[in-house]
Amino acid sequence: MVRIQVDFTVNKNLEFYTPLNEAMTAYIYRAVSKGNKRYAEMLHHNGFSKLGYKKFVYHVYSIFQNKEIVQFDLKEGTASLILSSALEDTIVNFVKGMFKIGSIQLLGFSFNVKEISYIKEPEISDTEAFNAISPVYATRSDGKWLNPREMEKKLADNLIQKYFALYGKIPGDVKIKLLSPEARYIRYKKDTFRGYTGLIIMEGDKRLIRLAYDSGLGARCGQGMGLLEKIEQ
Repeated sequence: MVRIQVDFTVNKNLEFYTPLNEAMTAYIYRAVSKGNKRYAEMLHHNGFSKLGYKKFVYHVYSIFQNKEIVQFDLKEGTASLILSSALEDTIVNFVKGMFKIGSIQLLGFSFNVKEISYIKEPEISDTEAFNAISPVYATRSDGKWLNPREMEKKLADNLIQKYFALYGKIPGDVKIKLLSPEARYIRYKKDTFRGYTGLIIMEGDKRLIRLAYDSGLGARCGQGMGLLEKIEQ
């Protein structure tokens, strides 16, 4: 529904021992809470679930510099946050809260906001190609990693569950193909997650494809994984 880019100024080169996406996840919830505390608590503690064991928050983000995602360092210059959500209230309250806080605050550092821009939502058809800006991730029910072919089915199943949890309706089907996938490892707290970047082809119900674009594809989207960018023909 809404996607924004927040550019912020980094005054000197910085290296961190804690992953930046861990800090940004916390900052996003803090900013949303400043905009609407009750909404933020619902999102963080409960999320949306009609399946009994899963919750979805319906937002996805990535931190990057020079078109590359960053995990443990920021270079002097401009860095950017892309934040996307299927829930307009998440974006609205995040922006309100960010203005109240007055800066982007990560791991003890404050970064001045340089520019906030709205990213126009693309047209979505029943066949689309995407670039995974941040790795798409899913695991087996026992937590073990999946190879790309196994992940394709898991990503499709997860997306259908995600749609049902939000709308209470069973959508159509979707097929997902990872082309030339490249393994990418993302740290979060004490865990390491293996996802895949590369070209992603999606065919099927365009409502599901739209949801994947708006709120991320796969698991841990609210922790900085699964952000897609449409490849324009």
